[in-house]
Amino acid sequence: MSTTPKNPGGHFMVCNEGKCKYWKWLDVEPVQMPTMEVVEGMKAKLVALKTEVEKVKEDMEQMKKEKYSDAIEMKEKIYKFTIGFLFLIIMYMIK
Repeated sequence: MSTTPKNPGGHFMVCNEGKCKYWKWLDVEPVQMPTMEVVEGMKAKLVALKTEVEKVKEDMEQMKKEKYSDAIEMKEKIYKFTIGFLFLIIMYMIK
């Protein structure tokens, strides 16, 4: 498929995988496709969207880490409380 500005999207055939430099257009009429400027603009938007998706993924990973961090912090508090409570019970039983 052609990517030239003169005939974007036009179909052609080559011999010997293009090594002999001979080609022939398969389309009788020009293909009605967006101009290369539009295609290039779409490519730029696609790159921007991919970048945005990667940023969202990174943000989600950070949020997961923070969520797990909060859970670990809560477990540590419960653990410290439990140890303190058990220590008080042991001290009470010793007296």
